[in-house]
Amino acid sequence: LFRSNSELQAMFKGFKDIKTDSELRSNEALENHATLVMTTLDDAITHIDNYEYVKDLLYRTSSTHTKFTGFQPAYFMHVKEPFLEAVRVTLGDRYTDNMQNIYTIAITYVLQTLKEGMEEALK
Repeated sequence: LFRSNSELQAMFKGFKDIKTDSELRSNEALENHATLVMTTLDDAITHIDNYEYVKDLLYRTSSTHTKFTGFQPAYFMHVKEPFLEAVRVTLGDRYTDNMQNIYTIAITYVLQTLKEGMEEALK
């Protein structure tokens, strides 16, 4: 994510000045943020059949990003390709075209809802 969107890394005070991938991988602040992100994704996907629950979860999550100076709703969409690549690498041979379609639909829905939630919060 940060390799292709360095402006996003600059928004995180806990790791904005880190230059190397190895330092990023071992950074506690990044690890904590990644855990929060994955917990939210897990919660959203676990409850994907409950539209109102997921929408509320993602709108609440995205509204917290309004406090970050310069963060734009569209930035959520920058997560899509790195997320899909991480899934592909993690699953290896088990990653099929069908799984790619499912994960693409799921992450697009989640990220689009986060974007919409932040847009609402900024009104």
